[in-house]
Amino acid sequence: MAVEYRTLSGSTVTPVEVTTRDGVQHTDPIPVLSTDDTLPPTPIEDLVAAAGLQVHVLAADTAVREGVRRACGERYSLTVADDWSALLAAIDARRCDIAVIEASLLGARLEKCISDLGRNARQVVTLVAADRKEAQSLIGFLSERRIHRLLIKPPAPGITRLLIESAANRSLQLRSAALAAPPVLGSPKKAGARIPTWLIAAGVAVFCIAVALAVASYRVGSNRNPGAATAGQVPGAAAAPIDRFADSIASAELAVSEGRLADPPGDNALEYYLNVLAAEPAHTKARDGLASVVDGLFGQAESALLMGSLDATATALDAIRKAAPTSGRLAFLDAQLARARADAAKPAARSNDKAASAATGDSPAAQAELEKALDTASTRLRRGELLDPAGDSALRNLDRATQLAGTDPRVVRLRGELTAALISSARAALDAGELNAGVRFADAARTLGADGGGMSGLDQKIAAVRVTQQSQRLASRVQLGRARIQTGALTAPPEDNALTILMAVEKEAPQTAGLGDAFEALVGALASSVRSAVARADWPTAESGIAALVTTGHAPALASSLARDMTTARTQEEYLATPAPASELTRLSFVTAVYPADAQLRQIEGWVELEYVVDRAGLPRELRVREATPPGRFEQSALAAVAKYRYEPFTRDGQVYERRVYLRLRFSLK
Repeated sequence: MAVEYRTLSGSTVTPVEVTTRDGVQHTDPIPVLSTDDTLPPTPIEDLVAAAGLQVHVLAADTAVREGVRRACGERYSLTVADDWSALLAAIDARRCDIAVIEASLLGARLEKCISDLGRNARQVVTLVAADRKEAQSLIGFLSERRIHRLLIKPPAPGITRLLIESAANRSLQLRSAALAAPPVLGSPKKAGARIPTWLIAAGVAVFCIAVALAVASYRVGSNRNPGAATAGQVPGAAAAPIDRFADSIASAELAVSEGRLADPPGDNALEYYLNVLAAEPAHTKARDGLASVVDGLFGQAESALLMGSLDATATALDAIRKAAPTSGRLAFLDAQLARARADAAKPAARSNDKAASAATGDSPAAQAELEKALDTASTRLRRGELLDPAGDSALRNLDRATQLAGTDPRVVRLRGELTAALISSARAALDAGELNAGVRFADAARTLGADGGGMSGLDQKIAAVRVTQQSQRLASRVQLGRARIQTGALTAPPEDNALTILMAVEKEAPQTAGLGDAFEALVGALASSVRSAVARADWPTAESGIAALVTTGHAPALASSLARDMTTARTQEEYLATPAPASELTRLSFVTAVYPADAQLRQIEGWVELEYVVDRAGLPRELRVREATPPGRFEQSALAAVAKYRYEPFTRDGQVYERRVYLRLRFSLK
């Protein structure tokens, strides 16, 4: 059968199939994590360290490429690979730190391609983008750590950014490991050649004497006071530093290799490393090992959450909380888990109430767990810890109590008290202008079944605060648009220009204060830019400016007028660039050229070809001689005559233009 799965933000996605195995319903597809709202900010030190990371994406899906592009932002360099060979070339050239690969693009070659990347596992962090159905078959790659994470298509902005930042963090760890690796020593032959043979022999002799003395001293010391000296230690020589935590570190490394990151209790890598650091906070191996374990636990938590295994997610997050309680990734996943639990509890709570109640009545362990959940929830409620810490808040413990005995009077009473506290906290947050916190409290109250009367006023308050903040935000965007106008960023750069900013504000809220004045300033600046471009015959810039004016929709008449001016100017440019026969124009008057006396006396004939511009008044200007035969005889006479010609102004489509023409005058005695 089909059910509807709600994302953690409350939106819906495509219904997924639910199959029944052994009488139990299981959801096969992998849910999608969202949203940007709870995504923690990246610490500034991580942003600085991540500078220079290069991300390559090999994907045919436009949504994947765009999602990765937005997640990278301006922090990471992004390159779209044309094909698999181009990606491998970038990796081999060490120009790729993070590779995002679309599974469907490689098809049956995916496993081989991932194996090929194995040789670069210490250099490249790999993410694979796949839809929910494909992802089921790729979980093995994730559990075997052959890939870093799975990106479910279509990619949600929040989880895409989270995965890119997780990959960046892993890449930085790889860089640190590479820098910390011991240098490869060169061949000792050259150095050895410089040591005299006699010095080597003397050194060997001294060493042998020292060993002999040490053995003798040990024997004597052992006879006098057994255990007074360590076996093999040379008296007077400095003892090599001994790591007193070597056994704990070895046990931790063994636990990591066997996959015992945080379980079983007392014999896992997390506890070993934490115990060492509790005694020696600066222990390098323990600190580095703990960071690796935490990263592995984050991977387990994210995978479990993607698979819908909420209890496994909570277990992994509780383990992480012991080592990194202030982690931004932990806060994000805690919030996602809380919403997932709230969504999962709704349809199951009512149907399981009786069974859970019967279980608590018959099972002492369940009854004890109920008492503990109620006591912890009450304590958290008194302290005001309604939703935080996410894994052990009043809401979390009440959810557990509800699952155990939803109809127990104490559970019902506590639910009412927590609901009232959540509504009160929501109002206080909204009064302080903290919209996100107010919505969070209100949503939690709604999941507990807050009545419509109690929520209606709160919803109205949320709407009012949202409108106020929207107005403030949009006013700020309008001011930003005006600033872009002043700096000349009218239509560029993309996404950060006056036109884009103001159009986005108008689309969201056309009545925003100051928006009309800002558009008026933009229209004026665009018109000025177009006129300037037309004056210098920069037609692409003029066309772009006119298109922007049309886009605004605020000055259609002005845009049409400027378009006509540009067309006229371009046509005028063409008429001046290409001379036409003077016969195309209507000549109104002319004077006959004077035949030069010396040429006439010598019976010389010839011709002169002139080029000139007929201006909008019909007068010739810019006269010049193109060619003359014989040269030097008739040019001045021809120029003097044509300068006195008069033409009817040249017009096309009702517009008067200047026209460049040419004319040949013949000088003949006949």
